[in-house]
Amino acid sequence: MELTSGTYSLSNDIGTVRNAVMRKAYAVFASQPGRRFLFALSIAGQKFRAHMFDRSGVIHSHPYDIHRCPRVLLCMLAMLTLGDPEHIGYDPTLIYFLSIPRQISSRNTSPGTIQVASTMYNIVDRIFFSFLICGRATSCWHVRLNNEHYVVKDSWTCVNRVSREEDILRKIQDLKGVPQLVAA
Repeated sequence: MELTSGTYSLSNDIGTVRNAVMRKAYAVFASQPGRRFLFALSIAGQKFRAHMFDRSGVIHSHPYDIHRCPRVLLCMLAMLTLGDPEHIGYDPTLIYFLSIPRQISSRNTSPGTIQVASTMYNIVDRIFFSFLICGRATSCWHVRLNNEHYVVKDSWTCVNRVSREEDILRKIQDLKGVPQLVAA
């Protein structure tokens, strides 16, 4: 939530409040790899706005007067604070602790799990994470299941594409040097 003592004006909103909310959204996406989308709320003077970020961009609402629309504000606050994690933007297939360290020191310690199809894998390390808000949200994880090590690549994909990465990997899976697709 962004709170400022100023008022929403065309120049202030575009130059200050909106940019501050966008910087904070970037920080949330960068620090929470399990984020699919993010709702944000900004309050300036007597007005508030809703902002919705996902990997395709951002939508900003028109300003609402706090005194004329108190029920809308109350509903938004209730949703943001009491909503189910899946409904406020968390990916239900990635279960993680508050922070995911770059390297896990103990063999029995895992910062969380990630689900692929119906199988839950223990996360060992985060190999790669795209810090861009707009894009495919690609992240790669070193994971373990029953003392076998795997790499999980997680990203947004368009199911309507003619050639998806998983289809290509299935076609070339017997070639030497090509990673083997275990599940998609």
